[in-house]
Amino acid sequence: MKKILVMLMALAMVLGCTAIAVAEDAPLIYYIGKDANSSFWQTVQSGAEQAAADYGFELKILNPQSESEINAQIDMVATAVNAGADAIALAPLDTKALISACVEAMAADVKVTMVDSVIASEDYDVAYKTDNYAAGAATAKSLAEKLGGKGKVFVLTAVAGSESCNLRDQGFIAEMTENWPEIEVINAEEQVNCNNDVNQAMTIVTDIIAANPDLVGIFGDNNFACKGAAIAVKESGAAVTVAGFDSDSDLVAMLEEGSMFSLTVQRPYMMGYMGVEGAYKLATGEEIEHGVVDTGFVLVTQENMKDEEIAALL
Repeated sequence: MKKILVMLMALAMVLGCTAIAVAEDAPLIYYIGKDANSSFWQTVQSGAEQAAADYGFELKILNPQSESEINAQIDMVATAVNAGADAIALAPLDTKALISACVEAMAADVKVTMVDSVIASEDYDVAYKTDNYAAGAATAKSLAEKLGGKGKVFVLTAVAGSESCNLRDQGFIAEMTENWPEIEVINAEEQVNCNNDVNQAMTIVTDIIAANPDLVGIFGDNNFACKGAAIAVKESGAAVTVAGFDSDSDLVAMLEEGSMFSLTVQRPYMMGYMGVEGAYKLATGEEIEHGVVDTGFVLVTQENMKDEEIAALL
């Protein structure tokens, strides 16, 4: 027992010295997400944390409480810069509002990677995100085929100003408009958003169904929007097919029972991992070409949801 105790103490000393060495040499890197409470963003953060563990540094994490707290996120970027961050992995809440914060970060020689979305300028180093336009178009094609290429559909946006959601909507509407002439997107020219609120989404969709008894399809461009839409359709008893984006336990259950027709699923863990990995590499002197790296998506239905890889994503 004494011999084992001595060995354990020696090992602890080695590990302790290693931790100190890493702490002294590692760059200061921040991850700033979009929402502390969303299961999607918790998965993104898990990927970010794993990257930090794999590369051996402590990751500083900051999150707004919801995706509406844009000013709070701007302040978080400033906090990271003032703390002397070497790099920031940022999931910007708004395409325009976060530009000035990123400009100031890069002016302070802080490397900036984008996660999930990008700002409406070139003031970042590299972005890791879903090709949301292509994902929206793929969702539209699948829904159009399900509907037999005919009827009225409605697009429910999660939140105004979200680059990722806007691109999904644009891809969806473009696919329907260009390739499915007998399908009408009733709000193609007017964005309707639910402010990431399931109850608000339910109210909007209930009203839309009442005003459009011949509606046959709905696209909700994130988990809040499509969840509210699916609940409203189920409660109304309307024969409306709902296609959604993202996933959580509720949506998976809805897909399994048939309340949802499809879920277009991103790879959030990979986005978080690659965003922080890129931040670390840039902070330690590695050059990465400016641009956008597509992290991929999968269109999930009842037919493929039990496949091993897809089940893991869900």
